[in-house]
Amino acid sequence: MSITRDDLVERARALVPALRERAETAEKERRMPEETHRDFLEADLYRLFQPRRFGGHEMDLGLMVDVAAEVGRGCGSSAWNLTNLAVQAWIHGMHRPETQEEVWGDAPKALIASSFPGKGSSVKRVDGGLVVDGLWSFASGVDVADWKNLQIFVPKEGGPPDHYFGLIPKSDYEIVDDWFVTGLAATGSRSIKLSDVFIPDKRLQFTPNIKGGETPGSAINP
Repeated sequence: MSITRDDLVERARALVPALRERAETAEKERRMPEETHRDFLEADLYRLFQPRRFGGHEMDLGLMVDVAAEVGRGCGSSAWNLTNLAVQAWIHGMHRPETQEEVWGDAPKALIASSFPGKGSSVKRVDGGLVVDGLWSFASGVDVADWKNLQIFVPKEGGPPDHYFGLIPKSDYEIVDDWFVTGLAATGSRSIKLSDVFIPDKRLQFTPNIKGGETPGSAINP
């Protein structure tokens, strides 16, 4: 029997009591508890929008609101991390088929997080891709992610920078413990440090190519 939207919302609702019990400790420890991560895995909530061909649910993006509303009743930080990680599967489903296979082919439950360039970060175009260096910040879900989808702004003469998403595996970065905040402390949204990391063209998504309908991923995820 196939899983419905209501089934997934109910799975989220069932987690609320446990999330509520952990919420205060999670805030003090400044990270999402490992038990919560396991709960999300077992309930298969990270894969709300992942393509079915990789075992995901391929639901409509509006489901995020309903699931987050339930999870957030137990722990707002956990809801933040869940939705950030889940939506990256939606974005990755727009990527080149071979790049989707690289991430999910042998590890269909692999998780992708995201982050933004921080002060002193740099990017340069090289043959076959980009080289990124420095600090990328607000990496929500970094503790459980297998890949990072960096937000990258490539300078362009005579106009605004071009925006890309750039995938890197967790072996390419170091986590920096700099998340000391008042709100959403348990998201553990620390920074990551990169040292001249090369991102090949096949792992880059030029944002205008994934807006408005057909995307490179549409060949396998219509």
